[in-house]
Amino acid sequence: MNKKNLNTIASFILIFSLFMLTACEKDDPYGSFSDLNPDLWAPQNFEINEISITVKQLKWTFGEHDIEGFKIDRKKGDEPWHVAYQTFSKETRSWSDSEIIPGQSLTYTYRVYAYAGNFNSSWAESNFDAIFPPPENLDIIANSTTSITLSWDYNETGHDGFKIDRKENEGTWEEEFVTINDGQSIFTDEAVNLESKVYTYRIYSYYQSFTSAKEEIVATIKIGMSAFGGIVFYLDGNGGGLVCAENDQSTGIEWGCSGHIINGTSTDIGTGAVNTAIILSNCSDTETAPWICDELELNGYNDWFLPSKDELNLMYINLRQGGYISFANEHYWSSTATNASQAWLQYFGLGYQLEKYRYYTRHVRAARSFNIR
Repeated sequence: MNKKNLNTIASFILIFSLFMLTACEKDDPYGSFSDLNPDLWAPQNFEINEISITVKQLKWTFGEHDIEGFKIDRKKGDEPWHVAYQTFSKETRSWSDSEIIPGQSLTYTYRVYAYAGNFNSSWAESNFDAIFPPPENLDIIANSTTSITLSWDYNETGHDGFKIDRKENEGTWEEEFVTINDGQSIFTDEAVNLESKVYTYRIYSYYQSFTSAKEEIVATIKIGMSAFGGIVFYLDGNGGGLVCAENDQSTGIEWGCSGHIINGTSTDIGTGAVNTAIILSNCSDTETAPWICDELELNGYNDWFLPSKDELNLMYINLRQGGYISFANEHYWSSTATNASQAWLQYFGLGYQLEKYRYYTRHVRAARSFNIR
């Protein structure tokens, strides 16, 4: 073979090699990524933002590399990774996952990475707990003994609404007593009787078959409420308490029984009825402060009494100062005797208590007790 032919063959081999190299580059345009550190072309600033309890937005940034696109792997709780759960174009920088199932202990984890042909960058990873928040700032108002209003706050979106369970006294729960639309945050229950029952409510948000934690609140008689024939001014915490008449029974009457030694009357809360009975059993005077209370029939009740010194003070503190009902700026008799000629009374203009002779004529406000359990 002459030299000319050898040169021709060499030229052909060179041209063919260049052709094959060019062809290979066209077949794998991302071949250059094979030698590039995966960390250098990984997505940056990966974050997860809440859109609603069922939708989360994933966002990231990226440099200038000419990649093919991005992929996201997802892991839900203890389940295995779902590789390439989503694939995106190279222009994409965010994506919203709208298939979140809200739960109390379910963690969603994501990995986002760039890809170029068969090459993947390093990934950026982030996660969140799919918590289903319960309603907040739960409040309850007893409008009357037959009407209760519940209200709450909820700043989340994506839920279907709210459900309320109800229980009477220590009975069983009536689950899903009522269902409330998602845009509503108030409910009035007008099927109650607070004079005979205590009501407990549980409020929770729901989405499909999933529910948040339940927030519980109790509805019972409140100070200042009109119930049991009068206005509530004391609650003992066990379903009992005291009410007073809404108006005075007298604007000027003697305590009576002057000169009678009456032992056994007390200053304590809960002793007004006993005090009144003691006074009347030791003195036959009529048209007196204890007598008119004992004779009173008001709003279907006939067991009224003259309040004790401490009970009278609670009327002043809880009702007069609380602004629930009015009292005269005058002295009111209590059923607590001090000696054979005097008894305790209270000035409702300023609230101080003092002893006065029983023949003085002063105001009277009757009281009675109740118990709903």
